[in-house]
Amino acid sequence: MTTASTPALETITGAYASLPNTTVIERVVAMSLADSNYKPTDKDIDECVLEYQAAQELLRAAQDTHDEVKNRLIGIVRKHGSIPDGASESKRLSGTRNAATVTVGKSTSLRESAIGDLREYLNERNVPQLFGRMFSIETKHKLVESAHDVLATVDLPKRTHDRIAQLFGVCIDVKTKAPVLKVDAITPEKIKRTKRGKAA
Repeated sequence: MTTASTPALETITGAYASLPNTTVIERVVAMSLADSNYKPTDKDIDECVLEYQAAQELLRAAQDTHDEVKNRLIGIVRKHGSIPDGASESKRLSGTRNAATVTVGKSTSLRESAIGDLREYLNERNVPQLFGRMFSIETKHKLVESAHDVLATVDLPKRTHDRIAQLFGVCIDVKTKAPVLKVDAITPEKIKRTKRGKAA
């Protein structure tokens, strides 16, 4: 019996084939740790970038396969599963050792223009208190691009200036994001893929 292969799985196989057992990146990292004066060659850099691109392809293929299998399992559970006690929005399908549960969640979004119409009508009918029992008002602030320069443009007593600067500093929480990697081809080069023959 021959198992059918999906295009996504074939792509994963091809991406694996493009990665050697010991990668150039691993060798460059090892040499960098062993010798502080070591510098990778241009060829090493090109191969490191190609390895990264191959890993990206592998990740995309794995994600495609994951999504495909997930959607098929959801369909199986929806068709053959039963509703668990106390969970009307879910369906569960149990085997001997594993169970799969599918839950359909709901999200609520608000239409601001319609809310304004409702609030205006409640005011017209002299029942504005009902609005506060239906909705709460939240204000979201956005930092102005030149906010850090504001205090330099106004003449304030030093004590007041320092206090405002302190309070303003507390209002802002600056976090360092994870590094973003971008690779560009100086000379366009395609990732080499290994063709695999189909199983007989």
